[in-house]
Amino acid sequence: MGDARIAPEVATKGSIVLPMIKLMRQNRQRALRILPEDLHHYLDERVIVTHWYPGSDHHRLTRVMGELVDNDWELLGRGLALAELTGAYRHVLKSREPVRTLRALPGLWKLNHNTGDLDVQWDAPVATVVVKNWGLALQEHVAIMRAYMLQLLELCDAIAPRVRVTRHEPPPDSLVIVESEFGEPALK
Repeated sequence: MGDARIAPEVATKGSIVLPMIKLMRQNRQRALRILPEDLHHYLDERVIVTHWYPGSDHHRLTRVMGELVDNDWELLGRGLALAELTGAYRHVLKSREPVRTLRALPGLWKLNHNTGDLDVQWDAPVATVVVKNWGLALQEHVAIMRAYMLQLLELCDAIAPRVRVTRHEPPPDSLVIVESEFGEPALK
């Protein structure tokens, strides 16, 4: 049922789960065919953005979403960034200030994940995001994270952003390093 690589205490906020569920509801019949039966309740129950949901459920929902979008993790990461950064967490996004926006990520991380410590280091023109001990540092989630960061940089007008994962070690002793290279726009 679950994934043995995900510890039982790992949890994710509803703000991350909700965009996936909305998409599944729009494609309900197809989602029901793919979604494990014990997760069908997500299609009918209200997902509360402030509640914590089991990491194993989040991972399995992510895998189903992958099937619905032909494993286009880029699409999912960008979609999550758009949902969060133009919605509930729009205050995090600082127009034309990509470095300032990236520096807000540790706080945003703690709002959405109960595992992992995120740190941002800036050495122009490269920002390095390091996440240690993330209970969901599996391939799909890391790919989504990379795309999320690219969308974030584009939303705050970073110049020619490029984002790549330079290191990925899965749980239990996970380590993810994502480097973003970009130019800073002139402030108006």
